[in-house]
Amino acid sequence: MKIYNSFKITASMGELHELLNEFQELVNDAAVEITHERYSDLLAAHEYSTIARKLSIEHSSPLQNYLKGGFSILTGLYYKIWDAEQKNKKTGLSLPQFDFTCDVVIYPYQNQFLLKFFSSQRRYLDILRTNSRFQEYDYWDDTSKPPHISQEEWEHRSIVWNEVNQNITWAQSGYTRELYTGLKPLMPNKLKEIVNQRYSVNQRVEMFSKNILEHRLAEDTNWQDKKPFELIQYIKSPNAQIALDQIKVEIKKHLVEKYTIEMLSDN
Repeated sequence: MKIYNSFKITASMGELHELLNEFQELVNDAAVEITHERYSDLLAAHEYSTIARKLSIEHSSPLQNYLKGGFSILTGLYYKIWDAEQKNKKTGLSLPQFDFTCDVVIYPYQNQFLLKFFSSQRRYLDILRTNSRFQEYDYWDDTSKPPHISQEEWEHRSIVWNEVNQNITWAQSGYTRELYTGLKPLMPNKLKEIVNQRYSVNQRVEMFSKNILEHRLAEDTNWQDKKPFELIQYIKSPNAQIALDQIKVEIKKHLVEKYTIEMLSDN
């Protein structure tokens, strides 16, 4: 038995739902931040593909299909994530970077509630942990217990979770509370702020130049039979640094200094 990201709380049903309402608001605020970070990742990837093609490297943009359809960059970014969310829902095959859902399964147990937390976003769990009312209540039986938990407490958790897992009546078997309320509209000013913070000119030059060097080496017949560790060693060598410096000069001719809302509204 392995129970992770679980908690217990002593509260009335009304108190619990008030606390979860507060947590839901924080989750959806965090979701806005996380989705705009993902927008910024996609935007940087789109810029890289644009520059790579100008340097004669075939590389498709994650926004390619949307821009071909006449969407602006901003609209393409939104629908790229919206489509990923819909795919997650339809197939059940979650892409973690685009999975912003957050569910809590609640189990009534004696005068307490046990909760199991489910989300691909670690940030949500960190938020829940800041509330001292929710006490962590994990349990596993395949490895040793954590050193800060007594043997007596650990054995008691085993009994509790076994009882909970064996209950078959609806009233005792737990019910799910969905906390993520869906993708919010893209906020251009927030995206502009986040992308310029996360992807400065220097960061993009370093990242793009290394990627372009790796692409060129992959297309070089002299490197096609090389092993991955040889490529890593070469990229750290003085010869590679000379090549990277030359690529950086090429990149800077096409690089966006700072993203603006007007630029993102174009396609």
